[in-house]
Amino acid sequence: MKYKTNNLIEKYLIKNETNVNLREKYLIKTAETLRGFVNKELLIIQALVSARDLENHINEQVMHLIEWMSFFVPELKYQTPDNFKFVDLSGKLCSEAMKIEDITKQTVGGNIDIKDKQTILTFSELILKGKLVQDNLMTYSYVELRKMMPASVALVGEEVVGELLLKAGSFKKLAKLPASTIQLLGSEKAFFRFLKTKQRSPKYGVIYNTAQVSNAQDKDKGKVARTLANKLAIAIRKDYFGK
Repeated sequence: MKYKTNNLIEKYLIKNETNVNLREKYLIKTAETLRGFVNKELLIIQALVSARDLENHINEQVMHLIEWMSFFVPELKYQTPDNFKFVDLSGKLCSEAMKIEDITKQTVGGNIDIKDKQTILTFSELILKGKLVQDNLMTYSYVELRKMMPASVALVGEEVVGELLLKAGSFKKLAKLPASTIQLLGSEKAFFRFLKTKQRSPKYGVIYNTAQVSNAQDKDKGKVARTLANKLAIAIRKDYFGK
């Protein structure tokens, strides 16, 4: 009986040790896989996506602040068309670093108390901090894009290259796309509308935001976009396969 018990314990310990070793091997393999998977391209894409989402969120916040300030100094919006200048001035008015008279001789807005002003001030500071984070994300993305895709960036700029990378989903996929597809990336809605109505197929997508296409005469935009897409396809492949 004692022998059987010792034998069972020994088998259990051996099995348990084997399981531990297997678990450790799997963990090591997983860590190695993750290290190989995470690269600069993925970090750039995440930064671009985060910056875009943050921009949308900030724009919503600015709209809320404009509504909020319209109860206090409605004239401010009409005299300050720049949104972030508006946010800055809103904070200064609420912190009393500026007076209403510095904005307008007379306002039709109502009076708000110190607590209201402090709340608006905190909100405006939050928006400005968010904008700073967004700017830092874009700066990081553009610097890394210039390193990863120098030929492409030199041709059409960081903004367009970043958008194309997001649309394609990865550098590898973008490098394998034909020029005709690169030309139309970003025009998905217009393309589906064309398929539905059979009227006016799109001639360009994100590539329209380049100076070469946007500054061309209307009758030449399609031709310029096609020529630029051909050059860009070559530049992208040079950046990817030339690494």
